[in-house]
Amino acid sequence: MAAHIMPADEIYVLNRLTTLRHFVDPPAKRHLLALVAAWRPIDDEWPELSDLLHGRSMTSTGMFRVASRRFHLRPETAHSMISLIQRVTEARVVVDDVTVGAIGPGILALIAVERGDGAAQAQRMLERIEGYRIFSDDLGRMNRSLLDIGGDLLLVSQFTLAADTQKGMRPSFTPAASPEEGLRWFNYLTEIAATRHPRLATGRFGAHMKVHLINDGPVTFWLNAK
Repeated sequence: MAAHIMPADEIYVLNRLTTLRHFVDPPAKRHLLALVAAWRPIDDEWPELSDLLHGRSMTSTGMFRVASRRFHLRPETAHSMISLIQRVTEARVVVDDVTVGAIGPGILALIAVERGDGAAQAQRMLERIEGYRIFSDDLGRMNRSLLDIGGDLLLVSQFTLAADTQKGMRPSFTPAASPEEGLRWFNYLTEIAATRHPRLATGRFGAHMKVHLINDGPVTFWLNAK
């Protein structure tokens, strides 16, 4: 099982990769291999790291390419389901001119599944969505949750929330789960939500959707569930 890799370890690995042309110290090489092995993807997207992991030499050019793309390295333990929640007075999803899901006062939650997400992340995300206090109490303070007010819930898949936008002018969707995994865990999220929210509605996974809403506030929050 890969160890949890902290940012300091990432910096250490990259410094070693970019400054050492030859691994002459076997203990140091084993340590580097253990650290690098905790990152993904390896074989297709990172041929330089694949060479290192399989005992092949890495050229100085390869070392530079790894270092120059350092922000795309993701710890194996860093997966996190994402939700953008909005407090709404009403919301609906339209596909091919047909409304497939609609709610009254409550929460519209846009959901993105990342690589490595599973049941634990889906369960934690539902807990956060339904328990996050974004509705006003009698004193006008944001102190009530969806459960407190008995509000409606609309879940809509939106994989673009998982995009890597740290550089360039075009998003990278490497962090997002595959369509198959995204569908699997989005469906799981809706299934467990349905057991707790009688007024649950959803969009249609993978479809071109038009989302209509009235944001009450506006009130919008970004949630992660690890």
